[in-house]
Formats: sequence, structure tokens, C-alpha cells
Amino acid sequence: MKSKIQLLFFLLFIAIQSAFSQRYLNSGIEVKVVPNTKMIVNFDHTLRPWHGCGVNYGEACQTRDYQLFQQDYSGFSFATPETKATIMEMVFGADGLRPGLTKLFLDPFHEGLAIEDNDNDDPYDINLDGYDHRTTTENMRYFNREGLQMMKAWGGDLVALATLYAPAPWMTQQKYILGRDLDPELKPEVAEYMASWAKFLREVEGIPVNYISFHNEGDAYYRWPRDGSNPGEDHRDYNTYWTPQQVAEFLKITRKVLDANGLEEVGLSPGETQTWYRFDQWGYASAIVHDQEALANLDLMTSHSFAYLEGLQSVYYGDYRSIGQDLIQAHKEGVPVWVTSRPWTEGADFIENIRRDIYESKANGIIPWAPISGANQWLEADNTYSDGSMDAAFLIKEDRANASKSGYTDFRGCRYFYS
Repeated sequence: MKSKIQLLFFLLFIAIQSAFSQRYLNSGIEVKVVPNTKMIVNFDHTLRPWHGCGVNYGEACQTRDYQLFQQDYSGFSFATPETKATIMEMVFGADGLRPGLTKLFLDPFHEGLAIEDNDNDDPYDINLDGYDHRTTTENMRYFNREGLQMMKAWGGDLVALATLYAPAPWMTQQKYILGRDLDPELKPEVAEYMASWAKFLREVEGIPVNYISFHNEGDAYYRWPRDGSNPGEDHRDYNTYWTPQQVAEFLKITRKVLDANGLEEVGLSPGETQTWYRFDQWGYASAIVHDQEALANLDLMTSHSFAYLEGLQSVYYGDYRSIGQDLIQAHKEGVPVWVTSRPWTEGADFIENIRRDIYESKANGIIPWAPISGANQWLEADNTYSDGSMDAAFLIKEDRANASKSGYTDFRGCRYFYS
């Protein structure tokens, strides 16, 4: 009997070691990897509905004083007409990327810097004349408006998401750009701010905004001191802190503001955490599930996919999980999933990351970070200006020429998933 137990433990030990060796290849146990010589693609087996790959144009994304630094991250403001036409054709033309999705940021300059600039005293009645939706968005609007028309010429279309980069400074408790906390008395004004951008794009620009997203990495609380004071880091892109409870609250507030202003067709996403890990582990998915009204108003799940797989104990850790998405869909079937930002990288890594977004995070659509970067438009932590915050498909250089990078070719395969 004793020998049988010893044998059982020995076999169990070998099984555990074998299992761990598959994950930890430096365990000392040799694992022979034999690549598949044949791959079968079953196009008749639907994994999930595919909404498409997407693009976005970055314009004002850091500048604290637009009069001092009229930031145009993607660089169309200093590109030649020939360069703009070339890029537009390579993105939206019949033989280009053929995106299915687009994202338009809402920066903090659209309703003035002080409460006296409020459009009116009723957040449920939008006065578009009280907003300046043009000054800081000229090139973003051109990119999307003209791109949409180019796509329609060959039978394509775009589904648009409007993302709040940051509210007007007077809507925060701190009353300056990059203020951490929303003023609790002005939450309906923040909802109106988002709704007004969607209304303007739909009714004035003809850009079909289908969804509103509440924040850009608003989960990143550590970007401010504990007391919420100014971090003094002007290189950070716009943000405001959004707790899971605040997200659930805004799913209710914003729905009422949209409906009151004839925007019933515009759906809601809960904002864009930095990773799907945070959407799950930091409580965003569960906060929505535990609020039935918030869940009923949720139309789309969104998150960035800046997965940092090293340093499990680090605040920056992230992975490709789908636990939060599965939780939401268990309580509300069919809510789609979009990756709304991820790095452009070159070669096989880019394709592998997209594969993981689709198969592990269960994405229905993927929008990488801005495909175009302009020379000297991104402020670094050392107060120098660089040609973008990360890789891009195109770089508009100082001599106004454009350079296509290999990331464009890698991402171009997404055109075959256009739907």
C-alpha cells in the first residue's frame, strides 16, 4: 500500500512538473516544441461578430494652453496637400486599410475654462452655439469627415466612438486642466459635454457617432498625488480619475441627457481602462453588473490593451483576460467588446498582440493608438518634444514628407476582416 501511495505521488509530481514546464520553460525540464506543418482556417465557423479594425486621429492631447502650443499630434496642420492625400488614400481608399471603426477624442477646451462659459443652466438642453467644437479639432474632423466620404465611394462605412479625454476644467473639483476629480454638483454638465460633442459630429459634420466613452485611462489614479493636487507633469495626456462607482453612475446620468436631446441612437461604453485586467480586477465590470439600471444602459465594452505581462505585483501589470467581459455578457448577452487603443509595433509581435486581443480578450473590434504622428508634437517627461509617444503607421516629418512604417503593412491585413 505504501509503495502504491509513493508511486501515486511520484506520478503526480511528474505531471505537475510537466505542466509547469509548458509555462516556465526555464524550469530545467526539456520541452520539445514541434511546430505544426499544416494550418486549417475554418471560415465557415463564426467565432463572434466582427466589427472591424479602426483608426483615430490625435490632435490636442497634452497642451495645457492651446494658444501657447497649438498641438496637432498627428501633424496634418503642417503636412502638404500631397502628403495628406497620400495618407488618406492609404487609410480610407479602396486599396487602403479600409477601417470599420474610428474614435474621436473630446479635449477639455470645448466649453471654455471657467463656469461662466457654460452653454446654459440646463444640462438636459444642449445649446450647440455655446460650444467651440471646431478650434482644437480641425484636422481630426477633416480626417474622419473626408475619410468617411472616401469609404462610401467604394461601399464602406465607419462606426464612430466619441471618447472624453478630459472635461472642461471648471467641471472638476480642482478647476484646472488635468484636475483629478469631477465636481459632484456638475456631473450632469459633464454628461452634457459628451453629448454635445456627439450631437455636433452627427448633425453638423455628418460623422455617425454611435457610442460615447466616458474616459481615457481614468482608472490610473496613481498619476496624481494622494491629495489630488496638480502632479506638475505637463507631459501627461489628458485624463480625469473615474472610480467604478462613478462609471456606473454615468451610465445612468448620460443616458438621460442623451435621450433628452434626441440622441436615443447613441449608445454608451464605460470608458477605457488601460487594460482588460483592470476592467476586471479593479472593479469596473462588477460595479456595472451590481447596478441594474447601469447594466441596462451599457451598449459596448471598451478598454485599451497595453498589456504589461511582467511584474505581477506592479501597478502597471496587465494581460489579455476576458473575465470582466464574460461577467457582463453573463448578465447582458451580446454586449460587444472593442480594444480602443494599443501600440503599433512592427513585425510578428503586432500580429500576435492582435491575435491575443481577439482570442483571449474576445474583441469584436480593435483600434490601435493614432496611426499618424507628426514631428515634434509630443511632449516628453524631460520637456523635450518627440515625433510621437510610440510607433505609428505614418510619420509626418519636419520636411513635410511622410514616411510609411512597417506597422502599416502589418495592420493592413485587417482590411480582410472588414464588415
